Amino acid sequence: MKQNLFSNQIRRGVIGLFASNLITFLVIGLSYIVYSKSLIPAEFGLYSIGLGIATFGNLVLDGGLKNTIIKSPINLNNKEEGSLLFLMIGSSLLVNLIILIIGLIIYNYFPATIQDYNFLALFSSAYWLSYPWIAIPTASLERRLDYAKIAGIESFGTIIERSLPAIFILVFHTGIYSFIWAVVLGRLFRVIGINLFYKPYFCIPSWQEIKAIFYLLSEGGWLQIATCFSLLRDNLHILLVGTMFGKDWVGYYAWGLQICLIASQIFVQISARISIPMFAQASSFEQRWQWCLYQVKLLTIFTAPLLSVILLVIPSINQSLFQDKWTTAITFLPLLFLRMIPGLATTPIGSLLMVHQGGRKFAQATIIWTLVEIIGAALLLSLLGPTGLAWSYSLAVWPGLWILLIFTGEDSQKLGLEVNRIIFQRSSLLIAGILSVLLYFSHFILEVSLKDSYINLFLLIPIVLISYLSEKDIRKLLRLKI
Repeated sequence: MKQNLFSNQIRRGVIGLFASNLITFLVIGLSYIVYSKSLIPAEFGLYSIGLGIATFGNLVLDGGLKNTIIKSPINLNNKEEGSLLFLMIGSSLLVNLIILIIGLIIYNYFPATIQDYNFLALFSSAYWLSYPWIAIPTASLERRLDYAKIAGIESFGTIIERSLPAIFILVFHTGIYSFIWAVVLGRLFRVIGINLFYKPYFCIPSWQEIKAIFYLLSEGGWLQIATCFSLLRDNLHILLVGTMFGKDWVGYYAWGLQICLIASQIFVQISARISIPMFAQASSFEQRWQWCLYQVKLLTIFTAPLLSVILLVIPSINQSLFQDKWTTAITFLPLLFLRMIPGLATTPIGSLLMVHQGGRKFAQATIIWTLVEIIGAALLLSLLGPTGLAWSYSLAVWPGLWILLIFTGEDSQKLGLEVNRIIFQRSSLLIAGILSVLLYFSHFILEVSLKDSYINLFLLIPIVLISYLSEKDIRKLLRLKI
């Protein structure tokens, strides 16, 4: 009875998250058209750098505590919660003081870069000042599996942050600074909204009270290290490509990775959100593993067909809407998509490892994987030029998946075979791939350019639907007897 109740609660939460994420990504997708048309690659690169810095700052402030709270076997008391909030707020204020000091130095000694720095500083500060008031309430609601309350707030907050700049750009012509106004409004909405459902306790702790939460800080520290290296791995286009080839190439990679995000993250984010509390409440590794495989199956079913057909419509969209501005990014987009297929498995497996073996093992696996990615990226960038990172991304994800499986402490070869079988024995992947290839070669037979053929846009939906309906799980979900 308890298991059925848990499953129903998860199911209701997933439906709420899916609905809110679907609306969010549709709005983001429309806004993305405006950004792609209005911003030059260098501006897109600067925006990407701002997002990376803001995410890293949130990571520093979080200290891995959000996931620690979610997977903890006991609830925090008021003193522990208040002490954590105090430390996060103090860290936020300290970071923003450092930003101000660095800004003064740049203004006096490097005035040519002050405009870019001002954008990055203002953009990041909005995230860092608001994060403490969002993280703890969100973690507490997730721990209760109360996703319905989270979904609406996060969805509308994301819509404000990621789509409102499009309105500012079109109506007020505020350019890249539109993102700053939007993120301030979006974060303010998140703080007010989430605190209506859960108001965290605040106190100024004594030294003894801070010592009492060291057990949280210790586990959180390992999770923070793991997240830090994951963030490093996901931003190699900023750290390596930007350093070696400039801001324009950061923009090309940021544009391509945003396409990947729109195609897959509506499903991947749901998996990442529900995995930790699900695995934490499982009684054995076998139960966790079966839930993990089921998530990999669903992620592959929903995402692989989208990845297959998007490649066919991107050239038409790039030509008609963006005047071929992003042709350079499209040349390596297939390699980024190839990374996404095994990447669908790394998200739930990483969450399983975090819960099953703890923060230390998860951090060790993440560090090794990231080092493999950095070495591969540096080597291929040196040999192949700026597209070397895309080649590295498509290859190095496989060792990363293998490393995660090894650190589970189970039979990694057996687990690896099961994961590959779940991914590649999907009828949806096979059918979408075959139909996409047939459509691609039909253009050569009919002597029609992919860029000029708008029929691709109309064939996308039928191909995706046929691929989805080929899966028994989807038919069962829809209760269709076909």
